[in-house]
Amino acid sequence: MRRRSCLCALGGVVVTALAWGQGRRPGPAERTRVLLDDARAAPVEIFADITFQLLDRLPDKEKTAALEEVFHRAREAAQPLPLERAPSPSEVDASRRSPGNTDLAGILERAYKLRLDTLSLQCRVVEELLRIDPAAARRLFEQIAPPRVPAMDCTREFVPNAGVYIEILAAVAERGAFTEEERQKQAPWFLVERGARSVATSWELASAAKALPRLARNEREAQILSAALAGALSLTDSDRAYTAVVRRGSLVGSFLQAARTLHALGAPDLLTPALRAYLVRQMSAERCLDNFPAPPGGFQSRDQTFRDWAYPMLALALDGILMGFNREVENGAGIAPISTDEARPAKVEGEAKRSEFMNGPEFRDLENEIRGLGPLIIDAFSQSRLTAEWGFQARQALSKVQDWKGAPQQPGLQVFHEKCALLLRMVNMAPPGETRRIALSELVALFSDPAIPAKSPAEWLSELRLLLASPAPDILQALAASRLPALALYGRLKLE
Repeated sequence: MRRRSCLCALGGVVVTALAWGQGRRPGPAERTRVLLDDARAAPVEIFADITFQLLDRLPDKEKTAALEEVFHRAREAAQPLPLERAPSPSEVDASRRSPGNTDLAGILERAYKLRLDTLSLQCRVVEELLRIDPAAARRLFEQIAPPRVPAMDCTREFVPNAGVYIEILAAVAERGAFTEEERQKQAPWFLVERGARSVATSWELASAAKALPRLARNEREAQILSAALAGALSLTDSDRAYTAVVRRGSLVGSFLQAARTLHALGAPDLLTPALRAYLVRQMSAERCLDNFPAPPGGFQSRDQTFRDWAYPMLALALDGILMGFNREVENGAGIAPISTDEARPAKVEGEAKRSEFMNGPEFRDLENEIRGLGPLIIDAFSQSRLTAEWGFQARQALSKVQDWKGAPQQPGLQVFHEKCALLLRMVNMAPPGETRRIALSELVALFSDPAIPAKSPAEWLSELRLLLASPAPDILQALAASRLPALALYGRLKLE
């Protein structure tokens, strides 16, 4: 694959050279193909990101070919499944978070939100193809294996979200290319039913309740889907995953709406009692300690204090989960509300292993020195930054950042993130001139280390997105001149 990628990139250079040799500047279509060819040599996460940005410049036939290539290469991605951060009440307290989302979890969260894992890339390809080539979209969807999500315990800070598979399944059933014979044999409907019966996690439950009921067309289909979704609610998930889903507010509300939708078509309400049993089962199981606020003074005895003091107070108010469900059934569903005793957890222990590596003393000293130079916003009141004194102080701070190699035995990827945070602030706050030029040159050199995108392309790209958020011409030109082809691609892409 790598040899083919190199040949493709070489081919792109040859095309461009031929165009210039004929006395003409390559046209937009040729330049787009060259960018795409050059991107093939990069990790699939970067290749896919570039491809999605170039789609609108390609004719439909070339779009389909490029998307199919992304689909098949998606198996090379570092992450197999999309990951979601599991929020906890303690994170509402801003004092526990580093400024600017510079803690490790915040950095990973930004990277995972780019959705550059195998499943997300394949599902996005299918979604794009549904607009231009529904037959190809359906063919590729059938090649996606139903996700297999590993069990999560309370130490996990990020949990897999396989719900995207159910969402794209619903889209294919609704908009995929089916022959008239297939439609007569109810192939789209059997796909919906298959999706409902494949649900294995709380994330998939939420997606199924939201995406599938609208595809039922009559009483028979509503009855089948209602039974399938009720059966799916019999699963038992980890508290880490369950609480992350319900805090998003999508699971309980989506199932209550699904019950109304299917009941309106004539199906008996199997979902509301099944949802009640699911909620009670999850709430009364073992729970993660950091999914709940601590009482004043903290937990003296984690289990006993929680059961005797905290939980009776919190149960009816926790994220509105119980209140929302109980309010619904009190309005005529004929189902008993969930009591506090039913929702009392059997055991409460375990916390996520959270790492905030950007709290080291050397990093904080450098950060404080750069912050002391002034705010990020440059305006008419920032004349002090044009003085020789400010430039001297800024270059002193910049020199310290250049010389700093990180803490002893600190992984290179962590040092990359820390230096990115410091240098990016310098680039954004410095007026045009020598200080900005040095800071930008140092930042581009940092991004040009091939080991970083090779080891963690999504993290590298998430940092690059911050630099490209409001790209000035000098930033784009500096990127385009980088010795790292993947970095130069983004500068060239934005300068097109």
